[in-house]
Amino acid sequence: MKEVSNWKWVALNLKIGALSFGSSGRALLYQKAIVDENRWLSDDEFREVFTLTQVLPGPNLVNLSVYLGFRLSGLMGTALGLLALALPGAVMLVAAYHLLGFARTPLEPFFKGVSIGSVLLFFVLVAKNAQGFGQSAHFSKGVPRFKRLSRFAVAIGVGGFAMSGVSLSLLLPLGALAGIALEFIYVE
Repeated sequence: MKEVSNWKWVALNLKIGALSFGSSGRALLYQKAIVDENRWLSDDEFREVFTLTQVLPGPNLVNLSVYLGFRLSGLMGTALGLLALALPGAVMLVAAYHLLGFARTPLEPFFKGVSIGSVLLFFVLVAKNAQGFGQSAHFSKGVPRFKRLSRFAVAIGVGGFAMSGVSLSLLLPLGALAGIALEFIYVE
């Protein structure tokens, strides 16, 4: 892992904050910049960070930015990076509210398009990191086929139930229990 200067971290967060909508697109931008372009973390390290930040309470994107910022740039870089990430969206939101008004009908198609784009970016993020289904905590051994298929089944099941309208307050604990049971009760 490389030590990243506060200014490089702030510049990356400002760019991501200005060029993206929704957390899936931003997570992809982080992954591309941190893993592919700058090689500050490996693919496995990024996936580990991403997984951890998804289960922490609070907004996932904020968790991701804070965790990465602290790991790569320290406390000051974390605070500055988070402000840089939020600033472009806040400025655009205030400008849209005051200048255009959100309730106007001509803006509805734009926001619906952004919503659809965000969902598609989420699927790209999942596809890019799907190789985690076949990885084990012991990198020297592979994961049995049954366990890979079971991981995929849990993921599809949770996603399907979420899309069918099952309450997230019920679905998240049940999905977490199923995942924990699969990983810790089933011995390789």
